[in-house]
Amino acid sequence: MSKKAEAPLSLSDCHCNICMEIFLEPVTLPCHHTLCNSCFQSTVEKASLCCPFCRRRVSSWARYNARKNTLINFELWEKIQKYFPEEFLRRKNGQDLEEDCE
Repeated sequence: MSKKAEAPLSLSDCHCNICMEIFLEPVTLPCHHTLCNSCFQSTVEKASLCCPFCRRRVSSWARYNARKNTLINFELWEKIQKYFPEEFLRRKNGQDLEEDCE
């Protein structure tokens, strides 16, 4: 059996709907919604332990993966760093796109 072709990753697929920036250390919840680790920490873990998009409870999943240190979706994280290095570095360094235009 041949390996299924991987769909290309678009920049729009890599933006967090909470902070509206490119994902930094993306966390993919069991409901398949993804957000930045920092957004996860502030909206999910410290608040309601529910997905901020569909409200599905993720408390057991979050505790289990936090203990195992497997919250980050490393496959997606590596792709973002590989395919969008400029955007990743801008976000990592806290730069806005407008700063580069000046």
